[in-house]
Amino acid sequence: MSSPEKRTELKNLPGIKKEPMFSSLKPMIATLVDKPFDSKQWIYEIKWDGYRIIAICKNGKVSIRSRNNIILNGRFPAIVKSLEQKVMQTAAFDGEIVALDSEGKSSFQLLQNYLRTGRGILVYYIFDILYLDGFSLLDVELSTRKKVLRWIYDDYSGSIYDMPLNSALPGSNSHSKTAGKPDHPENRYGSAHIRVSDFIEDEGISFFKIAAENRLEGIIAKRKNSKYEPGTRSRSWLKIKTRLRQEVIICGYTEPKGRRPYIGSLVTGFYSHKRLVYTGLVGGGISEVELKDLYFKLTKIRTDTQPFTRNPVKLLKTHWVKPLLVAEVAFAEWTADMLMRQPVYLGLRIDKDPVDVIFEKPENYKINTSANSRKDPLKNTATGTGNLRIIKKNGNIINKKTIRAEIKVKLTHPDKIFWPEERITKKDLFDYYIKIAPFILPYVENRPQSLNRCPDGIYGGCFYQKDIDHDVPGWLQTEKIYSESGDKYIDYLICKDINSLLYMVNLGCIDMHPWSSRVNSLEKPDFAILDLDPLAVDFQEVIDVAAEAKHIFDNSGINAFCKTSGSKGIHIYIPLGAKYSYGQALDFIKVVAGVLNALLPEKTSLERSPEKRHGKVYLDCYQNRPGQTVASPYCIRPKKGVPVSTPLGWEELKTNFSPADFNIRNIFQRLEKKGDIWKGVTGTGINMKKCLVNIAKSYKN
Repeated sequence: MSSPEKRTELKNLPGIKKEPMFSSLKPMIATLVDKPFDSKQWIYEIKWDGYRIIAICKNGKVSIRSRNNIILNGRFPAIVKSLEQKVMQTAAFDGEIVALDSEGKSSFQLLQNYLRTGRGILVYYIFDILYLDGFSLLDVELSTRKKVLRWIYDDYSGSIYDMPLNSALPGSNSHSKTAGKPDHPENRYGSAHIRVSDFIEDEGISFFKIAAENRLEGIIAKRKNSKYEPGTRSRSWLKIKTRLRQEVIICGYTEPKGRRPYIGSLVTGFYSHKRLVYTGLVGGGISEVELKDLYFKLTKIRTDTQPFTRNPVKLLKTHWVKPLLVAEVAFAEWTADMLMRQPVYLGLRIDKDPVDVIFEKPENYKINTSANSRKDPLKNTATGTGNLRIIKKNGNIINKKTIRAEIKVKLTHPDKIFWPEERITKKDLFDYYIKIAPFILPYVENRPQSLNRCPDGIYGGCFYQKDIDHDVPGWLQTEKIYSESGDKYIDYLICKDINSLLYMVNLGCIDMHPWSSRVNSLEKPDFAILDLDPLAVDFQEVIDVAAEAKHIFDNSGINAFCKTSGSKGIHIYIPLGAKYSYGQALDFIKVVAGVLNALLPEKTSLERSPEKRHGKVYLDCYQNRPGQTVASPYCIRPKKGVPVSTPLGWEELKTNFSPADFNIRNIFQRLEKKGDIWKGVTGTGINMKKCLVNIAKSYKN
């Protein structure tokens, strides 16, 4: 943006955050619903029929990535070149690469033809901006992000806004100067390859009708105040399709009959409850060129193993393949036994991971069409509501106003006793996390969770679970992350909001164990952690060690934070601002721990074996690895007395202090007085190199 006024306005946008540019990002996904609606709280866009693409532009170089984070620069060099020539800012966009016909309509089959022949009108339609010139816009409302997107292109001559259907909608509130003219020169950003997808407001039903009449795939409805939720299938974005389509996994193929070459039909399926389910044979719509291409791809992944959990109906002369390729299929309807009727092959989805291919059933919502309503116009009939009193996160007083909060989680076994001595029930735990949510969510949101489940309370036995191996509701996000130690993918639960927090509580999770990194930057933790873990020593020894650590931090320019573990120890967090890898974080904490151990050799130990550190405080550095976790701030621990892991001021670590001072019965009085004193933990972070130099200078010997 060339305008100083716009730069100033950008910095002051609500929700804007000064952050480093992310290297990759998974797109926000829309939820499929069964019918269109009108609402003044939503905007409506064309559902483009192509490949979803995140474009990252930095220092004149561009990386375009698919939904499953595959770099596609080599497949679409014209898009990359256009972005490199025209986008001068450091920016990240969300959009769709499509191939257009002569009427300006996108078709997935046209895109398949383009990939084979290089012929066709290739366009990257941008519909969102996620990052700009040092600022993350993920927490900025959609309507404002649309405004910022317009700012960027105002710097260049002409407009590239393009929505071919707007002119057909009576009274439409289009934002395009050239709507209805897809080939208008002003819709071209230096070439035909980059355009911004426009939107309309209010009239979703009429817009959907026009999309259907023009044989488009459908429309997307987006809530105006929605934040961008990376990797999440959100109800703030909705898709309404004009015809039935389904992504399927190719699991085999049958022998051809008659004059048909190479392949008879494709044997297809999708995942249901992590089991591969047969969905029928697909033979229509495959050209001879595609038959040959598919044949050579499939013969390379042949297997003797039938991949379905249950054998499908007997298929003659079937060749099984590993379930690695995803196809898009259009069809007439689902049969009673969940087979596609009259399926037509549309093409391969190089942008989709087979493990993500599931049956996508349209959800049925009651729509609030009130023009004056400020509530979410979607209200799930299964959603409960509760009257909650919430403390202001950034204030020192309790917000006395009762608010209505939509809770999707139905609490089971509410009267089960979790703490027998204190007579604390599962419902008490559930209510605590509802009330503490504004405080704990900043430290668990968008992070993979290791579940410490205690379904029968603190004396009933607890167990850790990382892999979500059972049915989960559609609104709950999970993320498959590769584990090097286990040599397998683990499906982690990602905490996104109060409902995913309460989902964990209902599973029996008393405390929360989030990763130090977020799902959109898994390899870069937000903080480094030093765990002061005592073994058979008085807690005063832990306080003494923490005080010496604070001297090191003060002498080295390190802004560190401490909290009770909620058990016997102290957790020290050092903000990193997601600028360093886990390996760098571990090495840094080892340096700090080494100095601390050298200063207090009689009180501390670096030995990992408990037998070798009895009577000392263990300086545990090894929480700074992917998948390693400690209890989050403000979570309850499964210990007698119902203690809470509580952020502290360093001045509070003094004689007679006890971790048990903070528990479920008094934590809210503390928060009413102090608020959240830990906000800086997720901030910009230290300059690690500078801090290491300072440590070396201060502790030469």
